Amino acid sequence: MTQCLNQLPLGRSSFEALRKSGAVYVDKTDLVFALCQSPAKIFLARPRRFGKSLLVSTFASLFEHGLRDFQGLAIEKLWRDKTYATVRLDFSLLKGKETLKDFKEAFFDHLEESFRSFGFCYNPSHGSLLAQLHSWLAGLAPRSLVVLIDEYDAPLTERIDDLQRLHDIFGILSDFFQLLQSVEAALRFLFVTGVCAAGSLASLTRLNDISLRPEFSALLGFTQSEIDRCFSAHVHAAASRMNCDELQVLEQLYSRYGGFCFSEEAHERVLCPWSVLSFLNMPADGFESYWFNTGGRAQLLFEFLKMRNHGASREFDSPISLKRKDLNFPCTKVASPAAMLFQAGYLTIKRRISDNIFELDYPNKEVSLSMGKLYADLLFGSCDKKALGMPYLRQTLSTGTLDDAVDIFNKAFNALDYCRYSVSDEASCRSFLQMLMIGADLDPLPEKHCAHGRSDLEATAGDRHWVFGLKYLREKDSGASTAQQASALLEEAAQQMRSRHYGQTTHGKDLKCAALVFSEQKRQFVDWQLVALN
Repeated sequence: MTQCLNQLPLGRSSFEALRKSGAVYVDKTDLVFALCQSPAKIFLARPRRFGKSLLVSTFASLFEHGLRDFQGLAIEKLWRDKTYATVRLDFSLLKGKETLKDFKEAFFDHLEESFRSFGFCYNPSHGSLLAQLHSWLAGLAPRSLVVLIDEYDAPLTERIDDLQRLHDIFGILSDFFQLLQSVEAALRFLFVTGVCAAGSLASLTRLNDISLRPEFSALLGFTQSEIDRCFSAHVHAAASRMNCDELQVLEQLYSRYGGFCFSEEAHERVLCPWSVLSFLNMPADGFESYWFNTGGRAQLLFEFLKMRNHGASREFDSPISLKRKDLNFPCTKVASPAAMLFQAGYLTIKRRISDNIFELDYPNKEVSLSMGKLYADLLFGSCDKKALGMPYLRQTLSTGTLDDAVDIFNKAFNALDYCRYSVSDEASCRSFLQMLMIGADLDPLPEKHCAHGRSDLEATAGDRHWVFGLKYLREKDSGASTAQQASALLEEAAQQMRSRHYGQTTHGKDLKCAALVFSEQKRQFVDWQLVALN
């Protein structure tokens, strides 16, 4: 008998509609109550597709209609407040304006329309809209109005490649936020969301930025306990559809879509709701890169990294250290790529090194693989990938020889722009090889640990599991010839693979262990061999 599953809240941004539909709702209203039980002005930054708009809708329902839509939820036993006039502003509606004049007109039209329902009446012959809006707001009773602003930075981030236009737009927005600050006595609650840090916006309005506050780290996104509590039936259905057990599904969910940390204490971690819900909605499609392909806005990221001439792809799989102040770097200034990647969700907090330093890394496999493909496009985008052999790499590793694979490796390395992307050591060699494989739709594993050590790079292709041991041959002024040095390094790599038993796991594949030596001078692999472990 087929189990009847509750609807999934995929793509839902209306709290009222979600509750009426009977869809699964992960109850976080205890945190909602903690935020709005007293007058406050709050800012929250989260990546796209994490549920910011649904949260704004939740606040709107609570302040407009009280507990009407909250039956059975945690806040039902806590909330004792009245209802309020509630103005919702969505700045994502202001994107795509060709000129600054078009943006300003659209912005003012949005303000007029949004406040009109509550008694504001704009008369063009009586001065500017902001001046009239200020007078109207100043005349309201104390703490009588709620203002909710979603995606405050949407018109800004689309102009990230045009700093002058970005500053002009921010100036227009700042005038409105200064207005709100000047009439704060009328505000019962002000809540602002965005992707980028509030920066000078917060100083204009004295917003309380809770983006990295530990107590609100799970306000958006799903914790593992919430997955177990709210989606167990859907996980069971997905496991049946994929002909595997539930534990395997959960492990894949956590490794592919989890790992996001929004706490400066680096404790709580959450899964991306968009990716989890997308998978549970259509498990037959497998574990796709749902967030990156929609909320991740890959094209904007690509243009940003290209514009900044970002060379961090040399350290693709290496953690990055960033100062506390840089985590909240505003989008109106020239941010480092790492700061931008953190705010957009491509990097997350892995651990707190000190009071002022954080270690950042990719949150999960979805992001790391997607970033690998993006970096592969940066590295090889102008090259003829077919001539390099990249489309054939998976098949070559599945059925071809090591010579065939190394031929593709060398063509790719020879195509690199060495002024921008130098291969300077074993780590950068491994990173470029890893990105080459990701660009060929493989899923390589760098530095995989075993009982005796860790391999450099592993990848599965068809019925084969490859383990690569890499050595870097530097230019040396010594008596030994280059060929002798390469041979010695090759034997060293082979011996390491034999003594440490790399790849000897229960993967059930045909194990292929390959030692390779990369030459600094020739910029390619100059020696290689298959290694017999027994």
